[in-house]
Amino acid sequence: MLPQLQKYIRSHWRMFASLRVEPSRISFIGISGSIEGGTVTFLVFADDLPSPILAVRVARRASVGQNLSKEYHVLERLVKIPHLRDSIPHPLFYTQMGETFVLGESFLEGEPIIPRMGKDGFPEQTPAQRHMQSVTEWLISLHHNTAEELTSFPLRQYLETTIKECIDIYMLDSFESKILGEMVIQGGLERNIFQFALLHGDFVPHNILVSERPGNLRIGVIDWISAER
Repeated sequence: MLPQLQKYIRSHWRMFASLRVEPSRISFIGISGSIEGGTVTFLVFADDLPSPILAVRVARRASVGQNLSKEYHVLERLVKIPHLRDSIPHPLFYTQMGETFVLGESFLEGEPIIPRMGKDGFPEQTPAQRHMQSVTEWLISLHHNTAEELTSFPLRQYLETTIKECIDIYMLDSFESKILGEMVIQGGLERNIFQFALLHGDFVPHNILVSERPGNLRIGVIDWISAER
């Protein structure tokens, strides 16, 4: 599949902002740990450029190809939102090579938001607090910019099953069970209007990137394959 991908990149090299001429050499680096979720991710390098020109996500089985298509369309929507476009990969292409589905995205700079450890063996508080504040603000922006109001019928469709599962699975106290039960049995959902926002679906440290320069901290979020409303 990689030879096909090399050929595709060369024939579409103008879509990559970092390229001024057609590259003579294309190379790939696989990202460790990217097999989870049914995809493998490759960083793509051209000639002697120091940074990747794009990231490519490859479906390991046909059923995952539909999820990659969904990710492409989610990103296609999000890049149109000014407050979010600089913090997510931009979708470049989604195509099928033989029996393999491939998603190409712009490379997002940054390091996973993993706490730096101090000499005492504990996370350094100041950078951790700064990073968490930025992540929280980013989540608020995501929810604010993707929120939609849903009325009673969609609310029942999306929430009733989840509430019943919560009651059945988790060890709730009597007060919690009573409140949730009343929402379903007495139609509490019909008396409220909720806002539904886009859910990333895998919002974990290795998918949250931090790019920090003096006076500028940027949050980047990758791997939108599990995103849903």
